[in-house]
Amino acid sequence: MSKRIIIHSHARPDKIEQARAALIKIMEPIRADPECLDFRVFQDEREPKLFIIWEEWTSEEAIMDHSKRDYMKEYTAQKNILFEGSEGNFLQEIQ
Repeated sequence: MSKRIIIHSHARPDKIEQARAALIKIMEPIRADPECLDFRVFQDEREPKLFIIWEEWTSEEAIMDHSKRDYMKEYTAQKNILFEGSEGNFLQEIQ
């Protein structure tokens, strides 16, 4: 069964464009991962500092492996500079 995650990240007001660029930079490497089933990033139209990330992975192990990749290490190193905070939740679809 796949694992789905939704993450709400709030960019620092003076770092919105840099945060957007950092997210764009990791999109293609994440989507190229064969364990990634879906990866999307949204920016709120009314609150531009809010980014919502939707991820779907083949397993929880795939998520853990993904977090160890070089592109994610680089992203994580700058994350606290670009964002005020992030909150992520695993989701289970109701059928």
